[in-house]
Amino acid sequence: MASEWITMALQILKASVFDEANNCAMCSLTKTARSVRRVINWIQCDTCERWYHEECLGMAEEDLEQARANNWNCILCS
Repeated sequence: MASEWITMALQILKASVFDEANNCAMCSLTKTARSVRRVINWIQCDTCERWYHEECLGMAEEDLEQARANNWNCILCS
């Protein structure tokens, strides 16, 4: 019975709304509150490969470009 529960829990987890490849690891959304009229800038952690909105990180666009040019690690991997 316990193995059935684990199997069911894993199926529910896999079918959850959160998609690691398409959602911000910080806010869990695909769009930010201010993204209605502008481009959404993203950055991916070079270690864990999670994606983050520039806005959620509080990064200026020039800091984002500099981070993209180098290896960038999120707060979990720093």
